Amino acid sequence: MLLQNYIKIFNNILADEENNALNKIVKNLEYKTAATVGGVNTNVRNTQIYGLNELDKSLTMIHWLNFLNYMFKQFSEMYKKVTLSNYLFFRPHARFDLQILKYESGGFYDVHVDHAEEVPRTLSFVYFINDDYEGGNLHFILEKNNVVTVEKKRNSLVIFPSNFLYPHTVEPVTKGTRYTVVGWAL
Repeated sequence: MLLQNYIKIFNNILADEENNALNKIVKNLEYKTAATVGGVNTNVRNTQIYGLNELDKSLTMIHWLNFLNYMFKQFSEMYKKVTLSNYLFFRPHARFDLQILKYESGGFYDVHVDHAEEVPRTLSFVYFINDDYEGGNLHFILEKNNVVTVEKKRNSLVIFPSNFLYPHTVEPVTKGTRYTVVGWAL
């Protein structure tokens, strides 16, 4: 089985009203500079983050945390069915770490994998809130330099294994602002 067969894209996963509401909310959040496992390094990652799992959230953001947790859990079950995998990428009772990422013009993330000893992630999720920006495509660099590009598409969800076989990058945004919800099954 080819590695790219485990990168799955689900389109139109929210009702338009829900996606529009989330799109409006993310534009008014207070973001922090995102770090990597080793700390803040804007030569590796130039993006801003809003951690949904932090406890000091408004009721609106608690709603979105619960809603997105539920949605990711539902789509993880669909993912297991469409990949026809007997391998369990995560426990059925897995919890999700969720973040909203904001990539302004010039924002990027160098090649990386999502699993590390310090953060043992098993399955990764990228939900594209908007697509009214330029650049910012998601690329996977798979075996033998096989590059799989995921074009941005509003209201779509990409799911893939978090392990070392799935190094990926976000190319620099050249115009506008890219908003995504990212999550990992832990």
